[in-house]
Amino acid sequence: MEQLRCDFHIHTKYSLEPVMFGIFKTTPLFGPEQLIKHAVKQKLDVIAITDHDTIKGAQIGEKLLKKMKEKIILIKGEEISTKDGHLIGLGLEENIKPGLTAEESIDKIKKQGGISIAPHPFTPFGLRNKILNLNLDGIETKNLWAVFLNKNRKANKYAKKMKLAKIGSSDAHSLSAVGKVYTDVTAKQSNVDSILKAIKNRQTVPGSRITPHGAMWTLIKGTCLTLRVWQ
Repeated sequence: MEQLRCDFHIHTKYSLEPVMFGIFKTTPLFGPEQLIKHAVKQKLDVIAITDHDTIKGAQIGEKLLKKMKEKIILIKGEEISTKDGHLIGLGLEENIKPGLTAEESIDKIKKQGGISIAPHPFTPFGLRNKILNLNLDGIETKNLWAVFLNKNRKANKYAKKMKLAKIGSSDAHSLSAVGKVYTDVTAKQSNVDSILKAIKNRQTVPGSRITPHGAMWTLIKGTCLTLRVWQ
């Protein structure tokens, strides 16, 4: 068995960011190559690139990794803007378009052999109570952004009730946030298929290497660096 430290929710400059509160969005300034190098320094074994509504960054990252000497596993994913809220698909080969229902999006994830995770479910962009009626594989019970809204505790309660994998993710939009929240996974082998199977089997333990105070400053700094104001 392999013990792997993973960050399953990371954005890059290719992310099609949503407009927050009708005013601004935070577009990461770093690309896949910078992310890979930084993740290795953070001693992560696995990263998933989950840009909003595109897998372009993940595809570029996969190609780059084949040429690089870095030893890290990259999972291609997408944070999908469904009609019901945000949904993460891991293990994807093709884009899943936004605007579908959560059920339709999950069906398309499954058809690609991927798994579905509800990110920050009780934040404004989350699926909220809709998760009770969905065929999910996991729930983010530790998300860096959800710390401020005190929503991680509720997500943990629902994951336990629904008997789903508990996932910890940075939801990083800046390099400084990558790996600050993570998931320790027990997988049979160090490859994507084994990791996805381990999530399905709930062989996951979410963790954090940052205090709530530290999380606040990490996110403030990252948001200021990536802020985009819309007229």
